[in-house]
Formats: sequence, structure tokens, C-alpha cells
Amino acid sequence: METRVIPLELVDDVLGKLEFSGDKLAHGYQGFDDTDQAELRSEVNNRLVAFFECWPPLKPAWRPTVESGARVGLVQRKIILAS
Repeated sequence: METRVIPLELVDDVLGKLEFSGDKLAHGYQGFDDTDQAELRSEVNNRLVAFFECWPPLKPAWRPTVESGARVGLVQRKIILAS
């Protein structure tokens, strides 16, 4: 069963949590008036909708991972290959 994400619900959840966060981003958001908060909510929703339209949902069977760095020492570590 596939769970469908509703972008605006996700945005509202994040913005709701942001109101109670103590970091700099939250402080800036809390300083917005109602109009600015509504414009930010709309813009974030638009970008999230565009993201979901361009990228298919990942299936758990795919086992996605982020790229990991690698570091290998050769010739008694005189040559280091790193990514």
C-alpha cells in the first residue's frame, strides 16, 4: 500500500514545528507578518509539488542510500585516493 504525501500538509507540519524551534531559521520565520508567512507557505508548497512531479517515490525495495565518501591509501599511504 502506497502512502500518498499531500504537499501542503507536509509544509504545514514543518512550519508548525518551526514555530516551536529555537534555531535562527525559526526566529526569522517568527518575525514574519501573516502575509509573509502565507507567501512563504505558498512558495514552499509550489516547490514541493514540483519536486514530487519530477521525482518518482522511492520504493523501499530499492534500498536507496546517499553517496558515501571513500578514501584509499596506496604505496604505503604515499598516494591517497579520495572521493
